[in-house]
Amino acid sequence: MSLLLHLCRYLLGAALCIFGLLRGIDSGGFSYKISEYIKLFNPDDFEILSAPIGILFATAAFTAGVGLLSGALLRNATRVALAVVFCSWAVAFLSWKYQVVYDCICFGDILSLNHAQGNLAIRSIALLLAIATWYLHKLKLQSDFDNDQIAPDNQSAAFIIWSGITCVALSVYGSLNLPLYDFRPYHTGFNILQNMLPPENAPEFEYETILYYKNKQSGNVQAFTDQNFPWQEKANWEYQHRETKLVKMGYVPVVTDFSIKTEDKIDITLSVLSDTAFNFLLISGDISRSNLAAQPKINRLYEFCKANGYHFRCLTASTPKQIAKFKIISGANYEFCTTDATVLKTMITSNPGLILLKNGVILKKWHHNNIPDIVTLQKTYTLAKQPAS
Repeated sequence: MSLLLHLCRYLLGAALCIFGLLRGIDSGGFSYKISEYIKLFNPDDFEILSAPIGILFATAAFTAGVGLLSGALLRNATRVALAVVFCSWAVAFLSWKYQVVYDCICFGDILSLNHAQGNLAIRSIALLLAIATWYLHKLKLQSDFDNDQIAPDNQSAAFIIWSGITCVALSVYGSLNLPLYDFRPYHTGFNILQNMLPPENAPEFEYETILYYKNKQSGNVQAFTDQNFPWQEKANWEYQHRETKLVKMGYVPVVTDFSIKTEDKIDITLSVLSDTAFNFLLISGDISRSNLAAQPKINRLYEFCKANGYHFRCLTASTPKQIAKFKIISGANYEFCTTDATVLKTMITSNPGLILLKNGVILKKWHHNNIPDIVTLQKTYTLAKQPAS
């Protein structure tokens, strides 16, 4: 029983530490997912709470995990761990019930499940693990479990507090800047065009056609394939319907839903991604929520790009009415293009955020708090005047 107790404790502690740390690093992306759940209940009033909820949840998970692994304040750690995992399971249940936010967020975006059932299954296992750890600890099945601490209570409390402060600091930094490490697609150095296309000799999808025929004598409907259908007795069978079944998965590109369309609905994705010159993409999924503090700097950058022949576009999922209103408020004169809202949230956790693109490769990404001035950009990327294309 002692082995089972420690096994549950360490497995759960490791999982919570990984979850809390990764979500603390990418607190902006985590807040996007939390906001999707908040919209299930109230789309407007409480969405602003997604960021603090994300920071609190990541910190609670990380400190509980540290407590389980180290033995510091173990009784409280087991309780917090159970509460965190139960909340995570409840969120997965909502995802399954309402069919939203399918991706599993148990280990950041390193592990991703694209269906709600898998998401719920993973978290159900974690919940059982948390219940087992809490229950075994409560029963004190191992005599030294309560005393399995690496330091006295005051030192244990300090250890947990500093762990929490560290996670909060990472989370706040991730909210005010881009994540220290980007686990998702569209990271710096990512070739969008290359990842939209299958490589040479990539495995193809294989399908099988199922034919349904009804026997004219017995009235029974039977399924056949092209290979086993009794063609010599075709007169005895009456065709009903057919269906296509996937037999073997083929290669699925990393990027499947990235596109850029102008306000006139013209698709310019390929021309943007194949452009050999520098392209600046301002990312703002919801233009009505765009932070206006950096707008003067953004407008100056656009004027520089316009004067020197570089493309500068804003990618958004907002409506034409919202865009027109934003132009009046912000003084923006650059081109606005349409891209899927989920893709934009995946590209950068900042509204707005800036991406520098060349040959379909992301050279650099900036949070709106860190957009560099023109002089810095010129020195870093040797932006020179060129003919407008």
